[in-house]
Amino acid sequence: MTIIDAIYIHSSGGLEILTQISDNLPEGEYIFLLDKRLKEYERFKKKGKLKILKANESNRKKFYRNNSREINKVICIANVPPPLHIKKRVIIYFHNILLLNLKNSNIGLKSKMIYKLKRIYIKLINREHYEWVVQTGLMKKKLSKKIGVQESLISTFPIFNSKKNNLPKKVKNSFLCVSSNDNHKNLKRVIIAFNNISKIIDKKTTLNLTLEDKAFDGLKSYIKNDSSNLDINNNGYMSKKQLYKMYEESEYLIFPSLKESFGLPLVEACNNGCKLICSDLPYIYEIVSPSYVFNPFSTQSISNSLIKALDGEVNEISSLRVYNKIDNFIKYIT
Repeated sequence: MTIIDAIYIHSSGGLEILTQISDNLPEGEYIFLLDKRLKEYERFKKKGKLKILKANESNRKKFYRNNSREINKVICIANVPPPLHIKKRVIIYFHNILLLNLKNSNIGLKSKMIYKLKRIYIKLINREHYEWVVQTGLMKKKLSKKIGVQESLISTFPIFNSKKNNLPKKVKNSFLCVSSNDNHKNLKRVIIAFNNISKIIDKKTTLNLTLEDKAFDGLKSYIKNDSSNLDINNNGYMSKKQLYKMYEESEYLIFPSLKESFGLPLVEACNNGCKLICSDLPYIYEIVSPSYVFNPFSTQSISNSLIKALDGEVNEISSLRVYNKIDNFIKYIT
């Protein structure tokens, strides 16, 4: 029996990885260990049995104890090795940069301490024979340095939806920002930058956000909407179908994040013909060749990039630097 351990996966890039793996798994005996916060379970029932738990290490450990005799392989999708020593084959797909590097992340002291404790725990429960998988070369180096995993035990398999739209219908001067409102996502500076340029650019501009309502509440005080030239809209939680329609219509994706393990919206937007205006940080260049970059720590720099876009100076088409390796990953784990 193979355990697909996704106990801490319930949204964003981690959910996309889990979905792609599940959709491409060959027939076999699988148990999916899933997070109670996950909104959609049905698609995983097609590939195996489901065990749905409240996400914590106590529940996770109990599950492994109860099933230890039947386990012949474990695939952990949520960064953390099994809480018990598993002598069978164990593969950990690691995709959270904040567990490895908190510098310039804009994260508060309490959150930093939590991430550091999680990192210590991961190092503590790791075993020499466990195999690790990451999405980029940068992540491989960080994982080896911070967790102490030998590079020979780390493979690089980016996983994402490769769907492309060849006939996008773009709305002029439309910007999309696909993000949560976590501090490292840097949305406050983006909102302020849009407010600033609305006062000096005489062009109708739209910014679409994809935040859940509670997260959007924390940004409302930064949104002035005192200019007829600017519309900032929050679209709430979106299905993949709805999100892809938004990509198809948006002329630009703005991606201001200070830290990313991969940056799935970069790939999805690029595949749908968006021009990418991004943070000038190393993780960006691992994934895409953007149309334009800015200093993500400077509101003025972000504003300048928006002005250039609206003035028609951002014309270079963005392109991908990575390839979907889901097939390679499935061969590797099977």
